[in-house]
Amino acid sequence: MDNFYNSPLLARTLKAQKTDVMGTLRLNREFVNESLRNKNKANMQPGGVAFSQTRDMTITVWMDSNVVSLISTYHKV
Repeated sequence: MDNFYNSPLLARTLKAQKTDVMGTLRLNREFVNESLRNKNKANMQPGGVAFSQTRDMTITVWMDSNVVSLISTYHKV
């Protein structure tokens, strides 16, 4: 799913309807953990990874040439 539409709330809603979600995520969305929300080029090293997991979703952030964030209700860490 595209990061323009994706959010933790939408992922949970779809999971409740037995549809898994995986896609990129904008970190400024509501319900994103504050520790992940503050990740940017200045405070992550290339190859660095951070994640947050709840019982129904995983949000992963890693530093490639830019910060890339991913949300999944299918994959577990």
